[in-house]
Amino acid sequence: MRSNVRRLVVFLGVFLVLQGVSCARVNRPETGVRLTPCRIDGFPEEIKCTSVSVPESRTGASDRRVSIHVAIVPALARVAARDPLVLLAGGPGQAASSFGPWIASVFAPIRRHRDILLIDQRGTGLSQALRCRSGESSTGPPVLEREEKASRKCLASLDGDPRQYANGPAMEDLDEIRA
Repeated sequence: MRSNVRRLVVFLGVFLVLQGVSCARVNRPETGVRLTPCRIDGFPEEIKCTSVSVPESRTGASDRRVSIHVAIVPALARVAARDPLVLLAGGPGQAASSFGPWIASVFAPIRRHRDILLIDQRGTGLSQALRCRSGESSTGPPVLEREEKASRKCLASLDGDPRQYANGPAMEDLDEIRA
């Protein structure tokens, strides 16, 4: 009888420990990345954000760095799947952080079990957005000449090397963020 009670006590102890583990969210590995509370437009909940500093040029052409904005919308499940959904926006110039309204609707089924990462690719959103001001009048030289002039003026005004804001460098950023 005593051995049955002892087994029951051990069983209940192990059961309670396992129950506590299963109710906790999966602990993510320590990465040294500091997550801070934030919000994105069109999404009502507070989420977590960070920025990851990457070289603007991976060839060493300059020491300049770009800050890549990452927003993490946590899964609703107590234990999230290990692989999150990573969203990159289309372009040109669209930021993934602009997907706020879609998270609660289109991506709701995925969010049940997966975290969602919104990564503003370099040159978009909060990742050192490259923007040109449109101030050219509609009168004057033919359209093509006006557009060429406006494009040259825009390129000269950008804060960054536009050659480094393309798919290749953006995918290297993604790989660094993933790691």
